[in-house]
Amino acid sequence: MTFSSDGARLASASDDRTIKLWDAETGAELRTLTGHADWVMSVTFSPDGTWLASASKDRTIKLWNAQSDAEIRALTGHAEWVTNVALSPNGARLASASADRTIKLWDTRSGAELRTFIGHASSVLRVTFSPDGARLFSKDLANDRIAWNAESGTRLEPPKEWPDFNSSNNKTPDGRWLAVSSNRHVLLVDLHFKDTPNEKEFRQFKARLDPSWHEQQAMAAVKAAPPDHYSALFHWAWVSEAKPDDILTSDRLYTTYDKYCDEFKARAAKVPTSADQDKATALISTNPNDYLAPLVLKLLGKSRTPKPSN
Repeated sequence: MTFSSDGARLASASDDRTIKLWDAETGAELRTLTGHADWVMSVTFSPDGTWLASASKDRTIKLWNAQSDAEIRALTGHAEWVTNVALSPNGARLASASADRTIKLWDTRSGAELRTFIGHASSVLRVTFSPDGARLFSKDLANDRIAWNAESGTRLEPPKEWPDFNSSNNKTPDGRWLAVSSNRHVLLVDLHFKDTPNEKEFRQFKARLDPSWHEQQAMAAVKAAPPDHYSALFHWAWVSEAKPDDILTSDRLYTTYDKYCDEFKARAAKVPTSADQDKATALISTNPNDYLAPLVLKLLGKSRTPKPSN
């Protein structure tokens, strides 16, 4: 995954052969880029954010228009998977790493292959440019690292400090937001949550999954035997947060809340009436709202109160 240079968009690569672009502020999906024939292993934005480069197990690199779903061109030449791509600081050069144990350098304007870097004994997993674009650094499956002259292709002496090959542009430029993948979903995590007034709520609920996943989970919870309206309510709240103007989602949220209150009353009615009653009731609040997440309460509205007992 990678953020655009202004932090406004996020691009994610997937084993479903697609690249998705997201609005980093709202989490909304902007578009899906299709064209690779196999797993997309890597994706990166151009420095100006107008185009993207992707690498795939189909042995190709593709350049895409970031403002549309149009493919600009495909770069071919690797004999095995292309595992990683990196762009020079000015975007004029692209370096690709491959399971064929080579790195290739390309001209992004013409698509021409400029040179091949040979020296690794195993699959090359990562490649990155130096900040000035004059050097390339690569790392292979055996954890061997090589520094290269990006212009001539010759090997250089190892640097005093190697770049962090495990890092990518999965943080916004201001360092606040981190994009991570989890079970085929993209999560945005605020790394400054300790600076906010609602730290606990922020830590637990700011990372947001694709709303469609929450909708699926809500449906599954309702269809469970017995139905789990408590869990469904949490997931509908997430969907409502992502779709604030969707009337159907709002209706589902409130309908599920009413059913949750009914379930709560039914469970509370089962509290034993023996000598342990005081102890038992002390463990159960009489207000079902006390068990709801802050996000759920926010979406329900402050005026929302439990249904009165019959």
